[in-house]
Amino acid sequence: MALGLLTLAACEREPEVRRLDPPVPADVDAQVALNEPGHNLTVAAGERFAVVTESNFSWREAERSAGLVPVTETAGATDTNQTERGWTGGPYWRVFVYEARGAGEESLTFEEVREWEPDSVLDTRRVAVMVTTENASPGRAEGR
Repeated sequence: MALGLLTLAACEREPEVRRLDPPVPADVDAQVALNEPGHNLTVAAGERFAVVTESNFSWREAERSAGLVPVTETAGATDTNQTERGWTGGPYWRVFVYEARGAGEESLTFEEVREWEPDSVLDTRRVAVMVTTENASPGRAEGR
């Protein structure tokens, strides 16, 4: 009996770990990922776009042009392990959503920091945003 229980326990598999997509809202017209090359984006005035970050630490907005208005910020797990009760640590998504207001060249600067050490800037990334007056077409984000 004991041998049977040990055999059964040995046969149990760990659940499959799946990567989860970043929590980008449905009303976003374009997005750029800070962990991928190409932080340039073209959107039309009035459109919303997302800046997607992934880190074991935390990304925060350091500078923003006046023509870019923050809409929302969300965060989420990057894989199914992180959704299990008791799971701590590991990378997570943070998604910053903005609305472009007027035409022109705009920019955002983000800093990666340890949240418990606010002055510990580990990395800095800049996103260049070209805002047009035309209706933009799908796929116009160079960083997509």
